[in-house]
Amino acid sequence: MTVGPEPDSFANAPTETDLIRDAFQALSEGIAIYDADYRLVTFNQRYLEMFPMIAELIKPGVTWSYLVRAGAERGQYVNALGKVDEWLNSRLKDGVPIGQTNEIELTSGLIYQVQFSATKNNGFVVANTDITERRQAEKIAREQGDILRTVLETSPLAITMARLEDGVILYRSPGATTFYGNTTNAYQHYFDAKDREDYIEELIEAGRVDDYRITVKNAEGAKCAVASWGRLVDFEGATYVVTAIVDLSEKQEQEAMIRRVLEACPAPIQMTRAETGEVMFSSPETISLFGELRSA
Repeated sequence: MTVGPEPDSFANAPTETDLIRDAFQALSEGIAIYDADYRLVTFNQRYLEMFPMIAELIKPGVTWSYLVRAGAERGQYVNALGKVDEWLNSRLKDGVPIGQTNEIELTSGLIYQVQFSATKNNGFVVANTDITERRQAEKIAREQGDILRTVLETSPLAITMARLEDGVILYRSPGATTFYGNTTNAYQHYFDAKDREDYIEELIEAGRVDDYRITVKNAEGAKCAVASWGRLVDFEGATYVVTAIVDLSEKQEQEAMIRRVLEACPAPIQMTRAETGEVMFSSPETISLFGELRSA
């Protein structure tokens, strides 16, 4: 014997229409449907919430142009402030921008992406997506980028960003252009390609290099001793080497000059390590008195 359902077991089951209506109301986008006369047919709660300044006007039968005009006159749109007629003429002159996606900014600070799509009955659907957080994040990123760019552009350091694979330079600071010249590849900075390869090998192994001493070629083609700081970064699907260098040539010249002064001094001069007595420097006069000593 087959046991069937209770007589009223499906009486309260939701219909397909009910499910569609629930889904329509649950959307995070604000949706409104207009007929062939561009009059509002239906909308979800989210669409109503997106436009609080004209919420009481959003009712079936109202035209799209009327809602746009009312919003501008009530100060809803940032771009319409102080020039309502001009803004409306520009916005309404070509009718509904079906097939287009626009952005509108409200005086409340919210930014919506508005998409207009045609329907089979010659009407259209408006879909509003809140993109405020996305645009704010993009603005912050742009501002941070501008700050970083300013720092790099004003830094005396020679900073380059070159592709790990082949050395092609993506970015170089003004300091790098001054030091290296108008180079396009990081390999142009070395007298021997192996020097860059050794540098990259250590960078990959350690993940970073700090105060890495190496000799490079400057814009005049002369050898320069530099201290290098390097990092690996991923950008647009490729790995790049960001390198900042400090020219040690001037420091070495200063050290050499000091050494020559000390060596020429007629008084015996000696520098030793306090903890161990290890001799760090002895002038010729000191050596003539005590000989070559390793410890004081």
